[in-house]
This record gives sequence, C-alpha cells and structure tokens, in this order.
Amino acid sequence: MSETIPVIDIADYVAGRPGALAAAARQVHDALTTIGFFVLTGHGVPQPLIAHLRRGPAASCPADREEARLEAQRAQ
Repeated sequence: MSETIPVIDIADYVAGRPGALAAAARQVHDALTTIGFFVLTGHGVPQPLIAHLRRGPAASCPADREEARLEAQRAQ
C-alpha cells in the first residue's frame, strides 16, 4: 500500500475536455479503494475560500457561530 495521498487534477474536466470525466472518476475510484483519501486540484475554487473553510464550520456559517454562542451562554 502506498503512503502517498493521491492528487487528482480535474482541470481537464472543468475545461470540458472529452473523456476527462471518466478519467477523473477512475482516479477517484482508485484513490478511495486503495488509500481512502485524495486531494482534488484544478477545481477553480479560490484559495482564500478554501482557507476560510478550513477554519471550521463555525467560521463558515453565521448560524453555527450564533448557536455556539448561545450554547456557551447556557453553559455558564
């Protein structure tokens, strides 16, 4: 078993190149059935949004922040 997490670039699919969806699907299948994880690149999601989402659900959803705040108040 490989120790490296596969990196799957879907830029060809995003660009609409023929056969790209099937190729990406094969790579995802292989990654998930052999390693269990993969990193997806070429998707076009801006890096600042990715960084924001990595901070956690409470950082990305105002409702979650409000719920967390209310729970903290109830616990006091």
